[in-house]
Amino acid sequence: MLELFQFSLPFTVDASGLPRNRNGRQGIAGRGNHLKFGPNLLNVYVLIRKIDNNHLMILLEGNTFPTRWRLSNGHYDEELQLILRNNLLSDSDIQ
Repeated sequence: MLELFQFSLPFTVDASGLPRNRNGRQGIAGRGNHLKFGPNLLNVYVLIRKIDNNHLMILLEGNTFPTRWRLSNGHYDEELQLILRNNLLSDSDIQ
């Protein structure tokens, strides 16, 4: 099922530069791997750039869609942090 999410900039980040969930802490039980995003069954980050009216560009790692599961006991998503800091916005733009 596809869902449409409204996303607006700028968004709030914590001291380590990770985005915060605007609705506060969410979740069914425990805090999960993504502290600020609430329940996390599976998250796939897709970066899309509009080239013109008829073409979109999608950023892929190794010309494939993500297939890795994050099963460690970490408290944040290092890949999202790298995407936000290195590919999209500087730390000052995120805040």
